[in-house]
Amino acid sequence: MDRKYRLKIREATMEDCYDMWIWRNRPAVRKWCFDAKKISYKSHKEWFGKAHNDKYVRIYIVENVKKEKIGTVRFKIKINRQNCAYLSVYLNSLFLGKGFGHRIVKKATDFFLKEKEGVTHIIAEVFEDNIASQRVFEKASYVLVKRMTKQNKKIKVFMYERGYGFGY
Repeated sequence: MDRKYRLKIREATMEDCYDMWIWRNRPAVRKWCFDAKKISYKSHKEWFGKAHNDKYVRIYIVENVKKEKIGTVRFKIKINRQNCAYLSVYLNSLFLGKGFGHRIVKKATDFFLKEKEGVTHIIAEVFEDNIASQRVFEKASYVLVKRMTKQNKKIKVFMYERGYGFGY
Protein backbone atom coordinates (compact mmCIF):
# COMPACT_ATOMS: atom_id res chain seq x y z
CA MET A 1 0.00 0.00 0.00
CA ASP A 2 1.18 3.50 -0.78
CA ARG A 3 2.74 5.09 2.30
CA LYS A 4 0.41 8.10 2.13
CA TYR A 5 -2.55 5.80 2.88
CA ARG A 6 -1.13 4.26 6.07
CA LEU A 7 -3.56 5.55 8.64
CA LYS A 8 -3.64 5.62 12.42
CA ILE A 9 -6.83 5.99 14.41
CA ARG A 10 -7.15 7.30 17.93
CA GLU A 11 -9.82 8.63 20.22
CA ALA A 12 -10.41 12.37 19.82
CA THR A 13 -9.40 14.63 22.71
CA MET A 14 -10.21 18.22 23.66
CA GLU A 15 -7.02 19.18 21.79
CA ASP A 16 -8.80 18.07 18.58
CA CYS A 17 -11.95 20.08 19.24
CA TYR A 18 -10.81 23.25 17.48
CA ASP A 19 -9.63 21.43 14.34
CA MET A 20 -12.91 19.52 14.16
CA TRP A 21 -14.83 22.79 14.47
CA ILE A 22 -12.82 24.33 11.61
CA TRP A 23 -13.45 21.27 9.40
CA ARG A 24 -17.17 21.15 10.27
CA ASN A 25 -17.66 24.81 9.32
CA ARG A 26 -16.05 24.56 5.87
CA PRO A 27 -18.65 25.00 3.09
CA ALA A 28 -17.56 21.72 1.43
CA VAL A 29 -18.52 19.87 4.63
CA ARG A 30 -21.53 21.94 5.75
CA LYS A 31 -23.39 21.42 2.49
CA TRP A 32 -23.71 17.71 3.35
CA CYS A 33 -24.93 18.24 6.94
CA PHE A 34 -28.59 18.20 7.95
CA ASP A 35 -27.87 21.44 9.80
CA ALA A 36 -25.77 23.32 7.25
CA LYS A 37 -25.46 26.53 9.27
CA LYS A 38 -22.11 27.64 10.65
CA ILE A 39 -21.78 26.86 14.33
CA SER A 40 -19.97 28.89 16.95
CA TYR A 41 -16.87 27.52 18.59
CA LYS A 42 -18.57 27.87 21.97
CA SER A 43 -21.50 25.65 20.96
CA HIS A 44 -19.18 23.17 19.22
CA LYS A 45 -17.01 22.94 22.33
CA GLU A 46 -20.10 22.31 24.51
CA TRP A 47 -21.32 19.63 22.09
CA PHE A 48 -17.86 18.02 21.96
CA GLY A 49 -17.58 17.92 25.76
CA LYS A 50 -20.98 16.22 26.09
CA ALA A 51 -20.33 13.79 23.23
CA HIS A 52 -16.84 12.95 24.50
CA ASN A 53 -18.28 11.99 27.90
CA ASP A 54 -21.29 10.09 26.51
CA LYS A 55 -20.87 6.32 26.89
CA TYR A 56 -22.92 5.83 23.71
CA VAL A 57 -20.63 8.00 21.55
CA ARG A 58 -17.12 7.41 20.21
CA ILE A 59 -15.26 10.12 18.32
CA TYR A 60 -12.05 9.24 16.51
CA ILE A 61 -9.36 11.19 14.71
CA VAL A 62 -7.61 9.59 11.74
CA GLU A 63 -4.03 10.63 11.01
CA ASN A 64 -1.50 9.76 8.33
CA VAL A 65 2.11 8.68 8.91
CA LYS A 66 3.16 12.34 9.17
CA LYS A 67 0.66 12.76 12.04
CA GLU A 68 -1.44 15.08 9.88
CA LYS A 69 -5.09 14.94 10.88
CA ILE A 70 -7.04 13.60 7.90
CA GLY A 71 -10.52 13.59 9.39
CA THR A 72 -12.89 12.52 12.11
CA VAL A 73 -15.40 9.71 12.50
CA ARG A 74 -18.16 9.60 15.11
CA PHE A 75 -20.20 6.56 16.11
CA LYS A 76 -23.37 6.95 18.14
CA ILE A 77 -24.92 3.80 19.54
CA LYS A 78 -28.71 3.77 19.50
CA ILE A 79 -29.82 3.74 23.13
CA ASN A 80 -32.97 1.69 22.47
CA ARG A 81 -31.15 -0.76 20.18
CA GLN A 82 -27.58 -1.10 21.40
CA ASN A 83 -26.47 -3.48 18.67
CA CYS A 84 -26.76 -0.60 16.18
CA ALA A 85 -24.65 2.54 15.76
CA TYR A 86 -24.83 5.54 13.45
CA LEU A 87 -21.66 6.77 11.77
CA SER A 88 -20.81 10.27 10.64
CA VAL A 89 -17.55 11.25 9.01
CA TYR A 90 -15.95 14.38 7.69
CA LEU A 91 -12.48 15.19 6.48
CA ASN A 92 -10.02 17.98 6.88
CA SER A 93 -10.69 19.87 3.62
CA LEU A 94 -6.98 19.64 2.73
CA PHE A 95 -7.54 15.92 2.16
CA LEU A 96 -10.86 15.95 0.30
CA GLY A 97 -10.85 14.13 -3.04
CA LYS A 98 -7.55 12.35 -2.40
CA GLY A 99 -8.78 8.79 -1.87
CA PHE A 100 -8.89 8.77 1.92
CA GLY A 101 -12.66 8.52 2.43
CA HIS A 102 -13.27 4.78 2.13
CA ARG A 103 -10.00 3.98 3.88
CA ILE A 104 -11.01 6.14 6.84
CA VAL A 105 -14.47 4.57 7.02
CA LYS A 106 -12.99 1.04 6.85
CA LYS A 107 -10.33 1.77 9.46
CA ALA A 108 -12.77 3.45 11.85
CA THR A 109 -15.40 0.73 11.41
CA ASP A 110 -12.82 -1.96 12.14
CA PHE A 111 -11.52 -0.10 15.20
CA PHE A 112 -15.01 0.60 16.57
CA LEU A 113 -16.25 -2.98 16.12
CA LYS A 114 -13.22 -4.33 17.98
CA GLU A 115 -13.97 -1.92 20.82
CA LYS A 116 -17.75 -2.50 20.88
CA GLU A 117 -18.30 -6.22 20.43
CA GLY A 118 -22.06 -5.95 21.02
CA VAL A 119 -22.60 -3.71 17.99
CA THR A 120 -23.59 -5.72 14.92
CA HIS A 121 -24.85 -3.01 12.55
CA ILE A 122 -23.53 0.41 11.58
CA ILE A 123 -25.69 2.85 9.66
CA ALA A 124 -24.66 5.85 7.57
CA GLU A 125 -27.12 8.33 6.09
CA VAL A 126 -25.94 10.03 2.89
CA PHE A 127 -27.68 12.76 0.90
CA GLU A 128 -28.95 11.37 -2.39
CA ASP A 129 -26.93 13.89 -4.41
CA ASN A 130 -23.69 13.22 -2.50
CA ILE A 131 -22.33 10.71 -5.00
CA ALA A 132 -18.76 10.83 -3.65
CA SER A 133 -19.88 9.77 -0.15
CA GLN A 134 -22.06 7.02 -1.57
CA ARG A 135 -19.00 5.60 -3.34
CA VAL A 136 -16.99 5.89 -0.12
CA PHE A 137 -19.45 3.71 1.78
CA GLU A 138 -19.84 1.21 -1.05
CA LYS A 139 -16.04 0.81 -1.27
CA ALA A 140 -15.95 0.34 2.52
CA SER A 141 -18.35 -2.66 2.25
CA TYR A 142 -21.47 -0.79 3.35
CA VAL A 143 -24.65 -1.77 1.52
CA LEU A 144 -27.48 0.49 0.39
CA VAL A 145 -30.53 -0.68 2.33
CA LYS A 146 -33.05 2.14 2.01
CA ARG A 147 -33.98 5.42 0.35
CA MET A 148 -36.01 7.88 2.37
CA THR A 149 -36.67 11.51 3.21
CA LYS A 150 -35.35 12.94 6.47
CA GLN A 151 -35.67 16.59 7.47
CA ASN A 152 -36.90 17.36 3.94
CA LYS A 153 -33.73 15.86 2.40
CA LYS A 154 -33.65 12.77 0.20
CA ILE A 155 -31.14 10.36 1.65
CA LYS A 156 -29.74 6.91 1.08
CA VAL A 157 -29.16 4.68 4.08
CA PHE A 158 -26.08 2.46 4.00
CA MET A 159 -25.48 -0.35 6.46
CA TYR A 160 -22.47 -2.36 7.49
CA GLU A 161 -23.25 -5.67 9.16
CA ARG A 162 -20.72 -7.46 11.34
CA GLY A 163 -19.75 -10.66 9.54
CA TYR A 164 -19.99 -8.99 6.14
CA GLY A 165 -16.95 -7.26 4.68
CA PHE A 166 -14.23 -7.13 7.33
CA GLY A 167 -14.24 -10.77 8.37
CA TYR A 168 -16.01 -10.39 11.72
